[in-house]
Amino acid sequence: MSLRHAIVGFLIERPMHGYELKRALSPALGREGLVNDGILYPILSKLVADGLLKKRIEKVGSGPNRHVMFPTAKGQKWFREWLESSEGEEDEITYDFFLFSPFLAKCVFFGKLSNADIVNKLDDQLVSAKAKLKTFDAIRNKLVARNVDAHRVAVLDLGIVQQKQRVKWLALQRARAKDSLLP
Repeated sequence: MSLRHAIVGFLIERPMHGYELKRALSPALGREGLVNDGILYPILSKLVADGLLKKRIEKVGSGPNRHVMFPTAKGQKWFREWLESSEGEEDEITYDFFLFSPFLAKCVFFGKLSNADIVNKLDDQLVSAKAKLKTFDAIRNKLVARNVDAHRVAVLDLGIVQQKQRVKWLALQRARAKDSLLP
């Protein structure tokens, strides 16, 4: 999915100003994908120039005016065509998934560490993965309480299942490394 599509999709749900949009996008993009002003505002300008978005200026007390963005009919049609298409849905079979996770990239080279170091790293990852799982559960509860679209909750459910599997995998790797420490 391109960032352009995500932006228009969120704005179809409700018009937003830049800061709101950054907050809506950031959880979906991860730490490396955080949207900063230098990325977001040029994209918004291009979407406006392409006739996919419009903006209205709202006065906010004595503070600066807000530029609230919303999709045009052309933007809604463009988004709908993308959503109905199979663009970007191809899933190549590759062994590069670990490149998107610094920890998994390190795992590939764990043979160069002592088992005690591996166990320590896995312990840290287990703590982190369990905390993430707890956060996902809390987010899910909030989404359900707000009656968020069931498909969005289902995507989060997939993330929860994947995180649970990660916890199991980390525990298994830890047990294997720990067993190697036995005399």
